[in-house]
Amino acid sequence: MTTKPTKHFLALAMLLVVTTQTSCDFYRKKKCEWYMVPDFKHKSLVKPDWVSLCLRNYTSGKQVCLYQAHVDFAERMNGVKFRFVDMKIEKGTHPRVITDVKTCN
Repeated sequence: MTTKPTKHFLALAMLLVVTTQTSCDFYRKKKCEWYMVPDFKHKSLVKPDWVSLCLRNYTSGKQVCLYQAHVDFAERMNGVKFRFVDMKIEKGTHPRVITDVKTCN
């Protein structure tokens, strides 16, 4: 049987874990660690002069696909880091169209 101080300690520890997990940037979307990489698996979904893209974070190992951008824009973004939250995306398209990205300095 646990004593009252142990129960309070466990409750406090659980509260601390929950608040830190919900308040931090768990998926690292605010970090300047994201890159655009070609997605050859879904290239049949995009029109000519457009590129199917994945957004990849090599630090965390996360990857999000089903994005597209014009070839010129994708070439400019090759090897350039950006924050996931700084992307401008056209709503209602599939794959989603990336219209602009604020790059990191």
